[in-house]
Amino acid sequence: MRSDGSHPRQLTDGAIDAEAVFSPDGKKIAFGRIGEDSPDGTLESIHVIHTDGAGLREVVPAHPALEHPHWSPAGRSVIFNIGVEQPTAPESGAIVSVKPSGQGLRVLHEPTAHLRFFKSVWSPDGRQLLAGCHDARADLDRLCTISSKGEVTVVIGGNQHVNCPSWAPRRTARAA
Repeated sequence: MRSDGSHPRQLTDGAIDAEAVFSPDGKKIAFGRIGEDSPDGTLESIHVIHTDGAGLREVVPAHPALEHPHWSPAGRSVIFNIGVEQPTAPESGAIVSVKPSGQGLRVLHEPTAHLRFFKSVWSPDGRQLLAGCHDARADLDRLCTISSKGEVTVVIGGNQHVNCPSWAPRRTARAA
């Protein structure tokens, strides 16, 4: 729909589709498609569709505890995580990346000995990630940054509730 709420259009049907995110160029939408439950948690897949409703395709097959798709700033990949609340799911706590074509699926960042990652988002310049990080030792959620070299820094500790981390938009030079 338009930003004023007019002209709504349904792009998908027949499934539970969630967490839709627009590509940086506004031409595509990535989203999770929630399926049946399994012993390792809810099965979810990632799909991409053009904003006009054409070209629906599955880019990541159904996987236990898959969640939270997010585009890279240049739109070359979609990252997601495998839910920390399902520790028996393969790659639980990892940040995973895939190209919108479905090619190049890879673990971008493994969980550490004590931190398991969720809801990761790229910085506007694409140089680092901001993610929730569950501290297994303390059983608390933290907020972490992850550098392009894989260095993890806890930026908010304590007993904070972490949900939907977000970066401020990239600043642009003002016209004189």
